[in-house]
Amino acid sequence: MINRRINFRLLSVAALALLCLPAFAAAQGSYGPVYSRDTDDRYYQRGYDRHVLRDAIHRVKDLSKDFEKEFDRSLDHSPYEETRAEDRFNAEAREFHRAAERLKDRFGDGRDLYRSEPQARDLLATSARLDRIVSHAGVDSRAYYRWAEIRHDLRIIADAYGFRGRDYDDAYYRR
Repeated sequence: MINRRINFRLLSVAALALLCLPAFAAAQGSYGPVYSRDTDDRYYQRGYDRHVLRDAIHRVKDLSKDFEKEFDRSLDHSPYEETRAEDRFNAEAREFHRAAERLKDRFGDGRDLYRSEPQARDLLATSARLDRIVSHAGVDSRAYYRWAEIRHDLRIIADAYGFRGRDYDDAYYRR
């Protein structure tokens, strides 16, 4: 009789635990896909946070203007001074800043990544070209440091949009 009661209690506790298991698992949080009702599934990236992406886009826009000035100053004290190459390099830095502004303007509140995908792709393609220039032009440490700050945010942008090296020529992923 006592063994039956103990077995019944153990069986009841085990059944209750099995019934509550899904509730316990749901309370732990989700590490799976987080979909926004306004975005397409292909724009999901693990850990994508609209606010982190928005901040990264704003930083790239702000830092790109500072980088443009630092880069120009650095080229003025290099062998490229007053050459066509310097003009092309500066034009690429200006284009990068404009691409960052276009992405910031198009991103808006960030609820729909599909809307700003072409601007993000353009920014990352421009950054890849500029990255090759920065690595070969021998810029000074201030310009290089500013570029390193920008590259950190470009990785956040690339990850959020799901871009990898095959999607655009991305020099910093190869390093």
